[in-house]
Amino acid sequence: MKKSNEKIIVLARHGQTDFNLEGKIQDPLHPHLTEIGRQQAKALGIEVNNLGLSFDVIICADAKRNIETLEEIYPDYKEIKIIKIDPRLQERYHRDLVGKTKKDIEADLCEKFVDRLSWHLYFEGTDRSKLTAKNYKNDESLDS
Repeated sequence: MKKSNEKIIVLARHGQTDFNLEGKIQDPLHPHLTEIGRQQAKALGIEVNNLGLSFDVIICADAKRNIETLEEIYPDYKEIKIIKIDPRLQERYHRDLVGKTKKDIEADLCEKFVDRLSWHLYFEGTDRSKLTAKNYKNDESLDS
């Protein structure tokens, strides 16, 4: 049982995008939800409803895929006062890598990755990743 002063935070990820489907690194503007992604978002909306969840605030990143997910859950989201679209929620922008697959990057570097590519993206520019600032100069660093 939730105490009156406790808050529950619910996190949700966007549905599948065309870039996810093709294994490509995304940018915030171009990827759109696939039909599966739209179905995933609708299913999330049904689950939220079935659980009887109500929210004090809903905050959504302004990336196209996030807005499309929000639209599937709340078709009238623009009319709902507790929904806030916040551009500060953007992920790092891997400008030099957008549209590339893991195989593309392995070919660029002439090296195979044993770890998941997401590991290297997260630590990009550090000694924990093979994706150095020397290789991809225009990517957003961890520091920035």
